[in-house]
Amino acid sequence: MHAGRASFRSSDPSAHQHNPQRTTPQCYHHQPVAQVQCDKFRRRTLSQAAQRAVTQGSRAQHSTRHTARHRCVLVMASATGAAGSPLKVLVTGAGGKTGKLVLKMLLAQPDRYKATALVHSQQSAEQVQQDSGLQQNEGLFVADIAADAQGIAKALQGADALIIATSATPKMEPDYKPGEGPPRMFFPQMPEQVDWIGQKNQIDAAVQAGVKKIVLVSSMGGTDPSNMLNRIGGGKILLYKRKAEEYLMQQQGVQYTIIHPGGLIDEAGGEREIIVGVDDELMTRDNRSIPRADVAELCVQCLQLEEASNRSFDVVSKPPPGSTDYRTLLTNMTRNCNYSLGESA
Repeated sequence: MHAGRASFRSSDPSAHQHNPQRTTPQCYHHQPVAQVQCDKFRRRTLSQAAQRAVTQGSRAQHSTRHTARHRCVLVMASATGAAGSPLKVLVTGAGGKTGKLVLKMLLAQPDRYKATALVHSQQSAEQVQQDSGLQQNEGLFVADIAADAQGIAKALQGADALIIATSATPKMEPDYKPGEGPPRMFFPQMPEQVDWIGQKNQIDAAVQAGVKKIVLVSSMGGTDPSNMLNRIGGGKILLYKRKAEEYLMQQQGVQYTIIHPGGLIDEAGGEREIIVGVDDELMTRDNRSIPRADVAELCVQCLQLEEASNRSFDVVSKPPPGSTDYRTLLTNMTRNCNYSLGESA
């Protein structure tokens, strides 16, 4: 099955009809929607770039901004909360590597977003407070997502959107020594608790709070129950992630975007070519990784793009040079991941 074979889900019921058209992974090859060109300049924040926005070409109704070095453009829609106020967005897992970047990007755009954060420990809270300036209980909250439903609800009060960047994280067995065979890993907190119960608790709290959009960062590999990630520490992590994804898709009154990144790498964002697909077709590529910074940027963009509403897709990148137009990528790829493939917990 080629990328894009899954049924397309949309807030429009008529869009749920089967479409036999086959699609391939979508790449953006230096063809900006609004014909805006830029040559090798420093990456700017959204708020800075908004001052240079232009509207022309076939997307004249949308504002356009420059983001990456090399020739690139991101086409953006308006993102505001009630009565034109900034969109209030809660980032969970904000103490993690990806969540931290998402929070930083949102905080850099106070005209568009009022960012708040949820972390799992006091230690994480102290670090996020130091990095972001958010104060505890005034934009920064601590809660065990698997056990503290009230803490999650408190953090979501007044939120317009939720970005879920929580995930169980394996660690090396303390007695493992290099050369003793394959690394032995364990989960301090099992995926069932974090990636299923914890994410379900977040989704339930968001729906109860009237949140209108949820962006969920998950992982590629979910169509294959035998994927090696499921064997780490006996955690079956991808099965529990997929179960949470399916649960999110069943909710009424909330739009979702489910992102399955490839292997996350700690490299600069905005410099690689972004490729999207579905159903783990991108697992066959030589390049199956993507910078965390690009995933974080994608999370922020998906708050705004109508093309990202009620979508589930995979994403990887190619080495630079490259550029990114998320609107075109998601418009050209009209299908979502097929949840009849593989298994969930």
